[in-house]
Amino acid sequence: EQLICSGALRGKQHTYALLDDRAPAADPLDRDEALARLVTRYFTSHGPATAKDLSWWSSLTLADIATGLAAAGDALESIDVDGVTYWSAAGAASGRAEVDETAVHLLQPYDEYLVGYTESKRLLDLSGVVAGTRLDGAATGVLLLGTQVAGRWKRTVRSGEVVVEAGLYEPFRAAATPGLQAAADVHGSFVQRPATVTVGPL
Repeated sequence: EQLICSGALRGKQHTYALLDDRAPAADPLDRDEALARLVTRYFTSHGPATAKDLSWWSSLTLADIATGLAAAGDALESIDVDGVTYWSAAGAASGRAEVDETAVHLLQPYDEYLVGYTESKRLLDLSGVVAGTRLDGAATGVLLLGTQVAGRWKRTVRSGEVVVEAGLYEPFRAAATPGLQAAADVHGSFVQRPATVTVGPL
């Protein structure tokens, strides 16, 4: 019926709202233009990524994605790596971003960094330490070291602290260890409690 949708939180309670209030009517698009916009926005925000990644994320067929890519014109560009074509915003593939390989990031289980891809997930595990495991598990968050999946994490919020339990696929190098506490401190600031870190194997 397209009448109601999720609304803003009221405290800890979920609410509902009229769809017309949350998503006002917009000018209609023809199918090719709609495909071009979706394809362009996905590869701009998620690139480099593949057509199969977008197909999994959006449920579009590969034929629809090909139509969108053709209509996107020069807004996107592609590179081929080991026989796989990766798309991104025009100009994005010309340079390599500087990455702090000692930085730790604590992601929620359904973060777009993981669930936004399927074919390209191998790029998150170049060393193969988590090959054959699920990278998008629901029970715990995912721990990144630089750009790579390095472990899992979960939290326990107590009255005077938040305990971050990290399970690592491999021990951190000494230079990366402070990054875990720094990431936990960021989370502690979010929940307004000091953070304590415990580390163990998976």
